[in-house]
Amino acid sequence: MGDPLPLRLALPELRYPIGSEPEKTISINQHSIVAYIKIVKEILGNDEFNRIRGTFLGPVIKLGERSLKLSAKIVHAVLTKSIKTVKRHEAWFHFGAQPMRFSIREFHMVTGLKCSGEAREPREKTERFKWDFLKGRTHTVKDVEKQLRNTREDASDERFCLAMLLLIESILLQKSLLDGGTTFTLDYVKIAQDMDVLMTYPWGRTAYNLLLKSLQRAVDKSLDKNNYDLQGFPMAFLIWILESVPLLQYAFSQVVPILSVQPSTPIFLCEKYLQIASPQLIDVLLIEIKDHVSFYIIFFLFLFCLMILHLKANYFYGFSLRSYASYLLFLMIQKLMFAWKTKLIKIWMTWPIYPREVISLKLEIGETCQ
Repeated sequence: MGDPLPLRLALPELRYPIGSEPEKTISINQHSIVAYIKIVKEILGNDEFNRIRGTFLGPVIKLGERSLKLSAKIVHAVLTKSIKTVKRHEAWFHFGAQPMRFSIREFHMVTGLKCSGEAREPREKTERFKWDFLKGRTHTVKDVEKQLRNTREDASDERFCLAMLLLIESILLQKSLLDGGTTFTLDYVKIAQDMDVLMTYPWGRTAYNLLLKSLQRAVDKSLDKNNYDLQGFPMAFLIWILESVPLLQYAFSQVVPILSVQPSTPIFLCEKYLQIASPQLIDVLLIEIKDHVSFYIIFFLFLFCLMILHLKANYFYGFSLRSYASYLLFLMIQKLMFAWKTKLIKIWMTWPIYPREVISLKLEIGETCQ
């Protein structure tokens, strides 16, 4: 038998104690530019673009073509519920007293991008394509777009590589839109010149690391500000939230119907979302306590019936249930008054996390990240 579990367990420390989360009106600046999907499609035409649609970018392209907006309030509500952890390569949050993990595994399940494997170096050889922006030390997506527009229409492989690079950098790896946009190193260009390396490179790992660092930076420094930035592909984080909290998904999104037949190819989570609403912060917080409020309503009805029983028992049989019913009713009234004063936002503060969940959460988050 293994070592017994400690008798005293404490929840991991929260970034913001329950009830003290920032609730101000905020906006989030995201720099992912899905508009480049339309631009690339116009440059290449349908036939050449379908070749790109059949690559690992297919699920992301399908999501981008639906023009879904990032719901800043949903993202902000979850970021304020961050759980402190020693693990550097993943983030933990809580919602409705339930812990949630966002790691590279979840990022892959959302986007379908390759997140594991060795990052191969381009083969040492003469540059396959002569691109103008190779003369400098860095480049932007505008440079890649200009080169794509100036490439001959019969150079299909060259146009394919440029288009893939343009979509990867503009959608997954953008950091800023200031001063002409993000500046990228030429390492990505060298990868794009070798088609085999381009198609097997773990772009998902690069995109996830950029997004995770941006989320961690926002949690540490920016949640009490009126606006802040999220780099990389924050739409993947939003979809993970909706998948992790079904009540949020049902309330604020529309998804494709569940398939009754197993598809021949994997369907990633970003492909199923048709619409995503932009609720207010109060709407998101009310969703969090929905089940708990329902419990208290049922409990109130139970106490009401108990009071009726008390009156009947006292009248017909001469004994009293006052010692129990009156006390429970007093507690219920106090709880309802508290819920009214706080606009039903923080009533779930007193809702317990079951010991088994506390144990698993403590052991999972407390492990040192390798």
